[in-house]
Amino acid sequence: MGLASAVLVLALGFWHPANAVRYDPGVFGQVARNRGMPIVVCMVAHPTLEIGTWIEVEGPAGTADARVTDTSAPEDRQRHIETRRAEFSYDCARRLCGQSWEGAAAECPIVWRIRR
Repeated sequence: MGLASAVLVLALGFWHPANAVRYDPGVFGQVARNRGMPIVVCMVAHPTLEIGTWIEVEGPAGTADARVTDTSAPEDRQRHIETRRAEFSYDCARRLCGQSWEGAAAECPIVWRIRR
């Protein structure tokens, strides 16, 4: 079993704490189009998960299934891992964190797990 497979097996079923931030409106749609992926309701950039992975997410204001559509830039990856940052599409972030949430990571703790 390769390292990526081992990480996937370990991650299945376990809830992982993170902090949500959001992309500006419309940005994730462009990312999805650039990658040749369909636009879905909830999209996330994650520093360690493979693009195309689906995760379940619970936030203070709601839940969502999100597709990993982007990843952290190389210069941001380690910081995102250390701060447990997950970047969501604008409307999805509002669903998870609340309509009045202004985007501060400390104000939107979430948990996520890989969707089976």
